[in-house]
Amino acid sequence: MVLRKPLAVCVCLAYVVSTVAQIKVLEPKSLSQKFHRAEIDGSTAAFGTPYYGERITGRLVYGPTKGDQWCREDDYDIPDPLGEKERKLPNIIVVRRGNCNFVTKIRIAEKKEAMAVIVVDTEGSNRTPSEIQRVIMADDGWGDNVKVPSILISDKEGSLLIEELQKNENNVIIELAWDVPKETTVSMDFWITPAVEKSIEFLQEYSHYAKTLKHKLDFRPHYWIFSLPRDYKDLCIDDDATYCALDPDMAGSTTGKDVVEETVRQLCLWEKTAIVDHNVEQSGDYSAIWWNYVDQLPKACPMDGKGNKAFGEECSLALMKKLGADMKQINKCLTEDKESILERERLNHAWSPLAMRINDWRYSGPLDSEVITRAVCSGFEKRPKECDTLLHPSKIEFEKKVHKLEQEKGVPWWIVFVSIIGASIVVVSLFFIYRVWIVRHLRKALRYEVMAEVKQQMTTDEDPATAAPQTNPKFNPNAAQM
Repeated sequence: MVLRKPLAVCVCLAYVVSTVAQIKVLEPKSLSQKFHRAEIDGSTAAFGTPYYGERITGRLVYGPTKGDQWCREDDYDIPDPLGEKERKLPNIIVVRRGNCNFVTKIRIAEKKEAMAVIVVDTEGSNRTPSEIQRVIMADDGWGDNVKVPSILISDKEGSLLIEELQKNENNVIIELAWDVPKETTVSMDFWITPAVEKSIEFLQEYSHYAKTLKHKLDFRPHYWIFSLPRDYKDLCIDDDATYCALDPDMAGSTTGKDVVEETVRQLCLWEKTAIVDHNVEQSGDYSAIWWNYVDQLPKACPMDGKGNKAFGEECSLALMKKLGADMKQINKCLTEDKESILERERLNHAWSPLAMRINDWRYSGPLDSEVITRAVCSGFEKRPKECDTLLHPSKIEFEKKVHKLEQEKGVPWWIVFVSIIGASIVVVSLFFIYRVWIVRHLRKALRYEVMAEVKQQMTTDEDPATAAPQTNPKFNPNAAQM
């Protein structure tokens, strides 16, 4: 294994492949022939859950607006399927853009049992398909409640679909696909803002996935650093306000300046501990220390902490030392490379402060570890066994519960595992002991009940007042008197 090279500067992200969702028109033939290779490319929303690595076939349905532009649940109706074939297919609802935000439209369609939603650009729009693919269907803050994926397509292509649906509402069958570019080792670029809740939560949860994939995943952390006018010096590390970051708690004690300092520390830790493994084909960079650090930092150095346990340099460096980092190299990086690191991050911006690329392909969807892992695993030319382990439902739930216990109780995962196994054995043992006891108890109770019944019967038989007259052929008192 060898230390990785410093991250290369990327001034522009123009080469990034957008999150292109492909729509393939299967039926009718007359409609599919109107599109090149029967395909339509669109832009996937930044909310909802795309079916990465899968193919979804569905019935395209459209209900004309009653005046509110598909922004109210009672504004349109979904036609019922006519035949058995259509009845078996899930609904993919078509709506038009405009009058309300994307999240509202998709949430309403989801309530109408859509498996996916196609949003056609505003009527009369002249945006081309390639321009549409650069449009981001943004989350308005309520997108976490939306589960179905959605795709924005051009007005020109969408109008052809709507015209066909107006002529024959049960006739259009399509296939949806979200394909990640394939590579031997999957790369993931993630733009982080330290101390911001969503970044923290994702890194904590995803650390377990990253530790499983290790060198199969070429992870590359980036940080959102920007410049501001001098009036905003509280957000910046320098008087010229060249290197600034978002304030994570606004009125709280942590400032943007603190976030910039933490950015440098995290990047120095990554650059001095990330390594490649020559035993792995096209090995990616991996640092167990870095993943342990970002996982433990929120609890070890909380923003509302006090003294040497507060978010900041003292607590951060103490945690790095505890995890086994070479502090001599870290301190040298903090002293000598600080400005070059910040300048690189300032120039290397994504489309959003919280953004992700997978194999140079813009990821759109929820910041959910399982969904992202599905996208990552669909990007391997040859899917590794680690993906099967990670994407096994029971395995995921177990790891989430273990991680939650670790965060709440602060105990190592193996202790949690042994405790769960031990508790299971105790519960099973108690069950069998209880079963033996209850069987014995029932037998004893039944025996007492039978004995009581027999005793009562014997008492009844011996009572002279109630006993029936008996004759004894061997003793006759009258015969004795004769």
